[in-house]
Amino acid sequence: MNAYSNDLRQKIIESWLDNEGKPAELATRFKVHVATIYRYINLFRDKGSVKKENKISKRPRKIDGGGDQFLSQQIQKKPEVTLEELKQKFFKKFGISVTLKTISRHLKEMNITRKKNSIC
Repeated sequence: MNAYSNDLRQKIIESWLDNEGKPAELATRFKVHVATIYRYINLFRDKGSVKKENKISKRPRKIDGGGDQFLSQQIQKKPEVTLEELKQKFFKKFGISVTLKTISRHLKEMNITRKKNSIC
């Protein structure tokens, strides 16, 4: 389920600050669960804002800028290189084991397609 918009969050807090009703009444009015109202109230008290924060992955990426550059260079040298070959070359160069999915995801992020030309 997606988070509620910042606009709705702000309207809920403004209504609560203006004493337009108890949390249960606000929940009915805004069609959210009463626990959501209490969560926003507590968030507002603690942080002074109810804006949703972008979650940042705590897990560091195995392939950083240097790795992206390395993959790009390998594909420029040999366009028909397979993901498995890229994985092995990446391990030899950086000593980091990555999955084929990780290689594929990074190539997609770099807008590098893996489609090969077929000869009929």
